[in-house]
Amino acid sequence: MFYSSLVMNIWNLSIYKYPDSNDTENVKNRIEMYKKMFTIYETIYENGDYGFDNCRLRQFYGDLAKNYMIINEYENAIDCLEQSAEYAIAFDTLPEIFKHTSIISAGYTFEKSKDFNKNFDYNESYIVLYDDMAAKHFEPIKDNERFKAIAAMLKKYAKKEI
Repeated sequence: MFYSSLVMNIWNLSIYKYPDSNDTENVKNRIEMYKKMFTIYETIYENGDYGFDNCRLRQFYGDLAKNYMIINEYENAIDCLEQSAEYAIAFDTLPEIFKHTSIISAGYTFEKSKDFNKNFDYNESYIVLYDDMAAKHFEPIKDNERFKAIAAMLKKYAKKEI
């Protein structure tokens, strides 16, 4: 849908305008751009019926958590990891055919087997748990109780297909 390209353009612009670095101002500007992307999603899906976009929100909240780690805002990073995990689980537990209900997206359906081209053998929960949360930049918060709770929750859903 049209708004997906709008959000992706903002995401690309955040990388282009404020390249990955440890520059605090760049990081803060990227964070603000991510917040604008979330506002677009919340506007489009007022009923929380994100469908496929649960997958993108998982990624964006994971990226945002990394940005918060760069500027040592650990609680915000953990908040974002919780959101990333929730969107991953929401995507992984979607029914095969999902119908949108929000006013702008009403009438559209998402079919996992038809609309999701998957070129990997694991689900979104697995990505958050074993790729995102295992990254070195989360080392300072790995002993945090909330971090451990997120990992425990994801272990219930993380799957690698053989």
